[in-house]
Amino acid sequence: MNENILQSVKRINNVAKDDKSFDQELIMYINSALMTIMQEWHGMDHSFVVEDGTEEWSDLLGDNTDFEGVKQLVGLKVKLMFDPPSNSSVMQAINDQIKDLEWRLYIWKDMDRLDGK
Repeated sequence: MNENILQSVKRINNVAKDDKSFDQELIMYINSALMTIMQEWHGMDHSFVVEDGTEEWSDLLGDNTDFEGVKQLVGLKVKLMFDPPSNSSVMQAINDQIKDLEWRLYIWKDMDRLDGK
């Protein structure tokens, strides 16, 4: 789970690991995606912001592997802001993946709430 957030988002968005020219833009989009996800989770017990690109997924999620889908969700949300596809079918497929991940993460979090975790 110890993986750099910025680097994993770069990978999903086809930005070279050593290319720093888009870092600030990607960080802004990452934080926007994280804000949305945290609001949707209704009761995330802390806020989280990527400041300099050194933050790890474990800083956000701890050791909890139940929420691995957050990584893909953030990457896809960033993709739509950073480099949206021009093909409407591809755009729809990404939006469908986002909606599915959001739903599954919401249900998972709600199950935790109901179980008292």
